[in-house]
Amino acid sequence: MNKSAALIIILFSIGHIRADFTPRNLYSLVLDAEKIIEGEVICVDDKVFELYVKNSIDFEEKTITVKKFIDWTCGVRWSKYYVGQKLFVFLAHEDGEYYSLGGGNEGEMPIIKQTVYINSISLPHKFDGLVKIYPLTEYAKADRPYYEGYEIGVQDFWDYIHLLRNCFQFEPNKYRRVSRATYLGSRELADTLSKKSRIYKWTLGALIN
Repeated sequence: MNKSAALIIILFSIGHIRADFTPRNLYSLVLDAEKIIEGEVICVDDKVFELYVKNSIDFEEKTITVKKFIDWTCGVRWSKYYVGQKLFVFLAHEDGEYYSLGGGNEGEMPIIKQTVYINSISLPHKFDGLVKIYPLTEYAKADRPYYEGYEIGVQDFWDYIHLLRNCFQFEPNKYRRVSRATYLGSRELADTLSKKSRIYKWTLGALIN
């Protein structure tokens, strides 16, 4: 194979990967996750980490073992895993192992002082109110200097999650994104929540026809 042909194959492959990678938006994470957990990392191994469960949906144990996110061309975790790191995780399982949803690590969100930071790639382009947070120096990565996210209080985030899980019926598409959803709540509730925050306004506007 000559150099020109090899270069064409490489470029095509990179382009194909980028075209196929579409981050999961926030409401797809919430509606499609098999388990949703707020917790703290208590053990880190080569391929997995263990999370102490503080609060959860559809999980009753006090700890859970989750496969680590592996950095790749289109997605890099904002920091290394470490004991004491607090996270919101949106999980699915395969072959008996749990993993975080999202090829861009959008299914793992940092918690700092009772504030959750929703990954910006799960939100619409140029979403207002984003902030940058920087990892601890000893756990930083050269190719991901900061994490950009939307701030929301832990309890407010749980309220949002419960609303979506209780008030919508949905059908995920083959890529496990929410393609259709039926709203079971009242129009008055939707209007009230849409005035409450940008997150509700965007979510309910997207899901309610």
